[in-house]
Formats: sequence, structure tokens, C-alpha cells
Amino acid sequence: LSAGAGAFMAFRRAEAALRLLAAGMVVLNLGAVAYSWTRWNADMARAEAEALLQPIPLDKIGLLLAPVDHSPEAAGDLRAVEEVIDDILSRNGIAGAVEIRRTYPLGSVEQARSLAVRLGAHIVAWQEIEGGRHPSVRQQVLVLGAHDTGETIETLEMLRLMATQERFVLSVPLGAGSEPSRLATEVLGPVVAGFGALGAGRPVVAATQFRNALQAEGLPDHARATLQAYRGTALLHADREDLALPEFEEAVALYPSAYGWAAMGNAYVAARDWSAAEIAYQRAIALDSYYALPYCGLGIILARERDVSGAVSAYHQAIALAPDWAAPHALLALAHELRGDATAAQEEYQYCVAKAGPNGSLQEAAAQRAQRVVEHPPTAIPTATPRPTPTITPIPTSGVYQVRKGDTLAAIADRLGVPMDRIIEVNRLDNPHALSVGQILIIPELP
Repeated sequence: LSAGAGAFMAFRRAEAALRLLAAGMVVLNLGAVAYSWTRWNADMARAEAEALLQPIPLDKIGLLLAPVDHSPEAAGDLRAVEEVIDDILSRNGIAGAVEIRRTYPLGSVEQARSLAVRLGAHIVAWQEIEGGRHPSVRQQVLVLGAHDTGETIETLEMLRLMATQERFVLSVPLGAGSEPSRLATEVLGPVVAGFGALGAGRPVVAATQFRNALQAEGLPDHARATLQAYRGTALLHADREDLALPEFEEAVALYPSAYGWAAMGNAYVAARDWSAAEIAYQRAIALDSYYALPYCGLGIILARERDVSGAVSAYHQAIALAPDWAAPHALLALAHELRGDATAAQEEYQYCVAKAGPNGSLQEAAAQRAQRVVEHPPTAIPTATPRPTPTITPIPTSGVYQVRKGDTLAAIADRLGVPMDRIIEVNRLDNPHALSVGQILIIPELP
């Protein structure tokens, strides 16, 4: 109003001094408006930055999207990926269950994991430039867990959760023109949306998105096999192990991977085919002895057979390999309950609570169980006699061996024809003379 009044006085017929004063008032008012606008923009930018660092609400599935760098082109590519994800979620009626946040460029898996933990996000998608003789763009999705495990601690639900704790990587040559942008929208977007749908309890939607990503042209075999295995995992979340198993079989036939075999083991557990599950988990370990999930699967099978000592050993191995995962602690707590050790069980449930991260249902269930196990201590079950050593799966890589009564590390190494120091190194044994009956040892490949 004052600026308008000043303008009126400046342009009306009046004395020159009065007109000059009015013109000054106009300039002063416009300057104040411009200053206020600048300050507002700065405050809004700061507010947005602070909002970015606010934790994602507990009732939302958190997705973090990061550009490859700070360029306008990277911002445009990120916007296109976000639009794909938002369109998928909106069309399937789950946009309200998911919160998408843009963040700054990320340079490593550790940085992505740290940011996700700090914000309580379930999924992080980012791209980074990889140098060398053949520079490429690495498109990555890191999932810290995308499964509602329910109100109780169930072994199959723990396996389902761990099958979503994944990292998908797709490398695209840097000089491939628009190829990185195309694959980001055709593959990266649907993969993120698929895991988001899993977290929101819509596994059929997730299976559809993984299938859509599979249809992209130019994917290497390992990426196609991984996406096929993800589709199998989604179908298993829908309680369709009959449909999931063919997906896993095709995946490992196309490109054998520890994830494909371990996920197949999960499907066999759901189908209660324990011997087939054991073989699948052993093959997963043979391909990648540092992958935690199959050790948990073997532990569940051992616990079912009342070989609690072997189960505890398997869970300890999983915890050593995946110290950030909560589910192995929950499974170890269940094993301690079978032993009747309420104190040890409570301790593991508390570890589970501390490491649950964005997986709120598991955190709540473990917290309740930690309290209940002390209030109502479990009774130890009769333990079975340790079963005979299983035959190592005939795979041309490595296998596993279960320690039996009277075994020594030297005798095991001599029997299997593997150097003892290699067994110590691979299994990270602090005391090679302190083997326990039922303990699972990784048998490395012969040089």
C-alpha cells in the first residue's frame, strides 16, 4: 500500500521535491520487498535442507534418490526416475504409503547405508561414476529391508526379510549416449518401486515391476538373473512358493548366484521341503561363503531337527558376516529359547531391536519378546544327538562341513584335502582348537 501511495504521489502533478520524495519511497519499498523475497528464499532453502534431514515417519516406506552429480542433466535424470516411481506407486494405490526424498550425490555403499540409517529409509537409489580404462555409470539400489515381519518372530518371516536386504548394481558404459538415462527409467525406477511395493505389503505389484524391469533391452545375464530372482522373492512374499520356485530355477540356470540359491532355499522352507532347502543353502554358500542368509537357513533346519548347538553356530556365523542385520539376532534368540536360556535370548532380542533400523515391525516384536522371555522363561527342549556329517554338495567350488564329536581341525583338513590354514582364514577362527559339535565350517576351494 505504501509503495502504491508513493507511486501515486510521484506521478501526479505536484512540487518537484514532493515528487522526488515519493519516488524515493517507491524505491525504498521495492528494495524492502526484494530483500524480504531474498531472505524468504534463503529461509525456504534452509527449511527444505533441514526437512531433508528429518527422519522419515515410521508408518512410511522411505525411498532416497540421489543424482550422479550436481549438474542440471543429473537433476533431469533424477526427476525422470522419480516420475517413473511415483507413477507406478500412484497407479497401484500405494503412493500414500511411501515417502520419496531427494538427496545429495552419494559416492559409496557405506555413505548410502549411513544416510539411510540416519533418516530411517528402507531403500536408496543412486548412480556413481566408476573410472578406469573403461569408465562407466554404476546404477545402484540398496535395500535395508522391505518386509513387514508381523507382530511375532517367525523363522520364515526372518528369511523373507533378509531376502529383501539386497544391493542391485547395473554398470553402463559412460560413453553410451542416452543408455544410462534409459536404463535408469526402465530398470532402476521399477526396481525401486518393486521393493517399495514389497515394503508396503503389495508383493504382486512388486513381482510385476521386477518383470517390467526384465523386459529392458541390453541387460547382462547377471542382471537378468537377479531381477528374475527378485520376482521369485516377491511371489514367495505372496505365499506362492509354487510360482516362485520356477523363477529361481530359471535365475540360477541363467547365472548362478548365492542370492538365487538362497532365495530358492527360502521357497523350499516355505514348502517344507527341508532336504531340498538344505542343498540350496549349501550351494549358495559354495558360491559366496560370505553371504549371511544361507547360514540362517541352515540354522533354521538344524533347530527344527533339535540340533540347537549347530543352529547357534550357524547363526553366529551369519552375525559375523552381516553385523548390521537384525534378523540373525532374532533367530539366535529363538535358539537360546530352545535351550531354555532366557538371559541370552533377551540379550539377542535387544540386539535385534538396536539393529532393526527402518524395519519397525521387527523392532517392536523383538522388544516385546525381550520383555516376555524374562517374565515367562522358556523350558529347555531335549536336544538331539548331533547328526552325521552331511555329504558336501558336489559343486566345483567349495562346500560346508558340520563338526562332529571327536573332530579336530587338523583331522578335518586332512580328510578333505584342504590346507588347515586356509580353513582358519576363511572361517576367521580365533582359536582353531576350540571347535564345537555342530559348528558349520566353510570348506574353501582348493588352489
